[in-house]
Amino acid sequence: DFVAFGAPQWDWISRLDEVLKTGRGVEIHRTLQGSEWNLYQRAMAEGARDFAAFVAKELRVEKGASLCLDVAGSHGLVGAALCRAHPGLRSVVLEREEAIPEASKLAKELGIEDLVSFRACDLLKDEYGEGADVVILANILHHFSPSVNREILGRAKRALKRGGSIGIFDIEAPRRDAPPEAG
Repeated sequence: DFVAFGAPQWDWISRLDEVLKTGRGVEIHRTLQGSEWNLYQRAMAEGARDFAAFVAKELRVEKGASLCLDVAGSHGLVGAALCRAHPGLRSVVLEREEAIPEASKLAKELGIEDLVSFRACDLLKDEYGEGADVVILANILHHFSPSVNREILGRAKRALKRGGSIGIFDIEAPRRDAPPEAG
């Protein structure tokens, strides 16, 4: 699935000259159209299969928890793994409106539609709701600056019940003095 998603990725790479000239990256989530959402979500699901069980094992969830918010959770696999590990928990994926039709189809295909539902949300502008026992931020914060991440975390905190958990699972940023690397 990740290889099948190659065409949009090559398009992004073709814009490297512009990125180097302007210093502004390609906003990949704003460039996806129609069936590219399906390709993208399948590629992301392929990666999530590798860490969803880790999240389910390591993220603290209080007994009796019922609501997980999976912010920008795409396919819903991470929230679904957490729900399977904690019976009674259900996950709501907060996702871009244009991504939801393909995400819903993929959730059904993956057999997680009984655990996961979807709600349109702009993670940069909308409040995430309230009463959540858990908020997951998986593979999303690396797209944003520290100040934007503080705003996202503020929305996540406001959505939580007292004593709830926020789980952040993302690419580790290298030290400022680290040499460049492909990873």
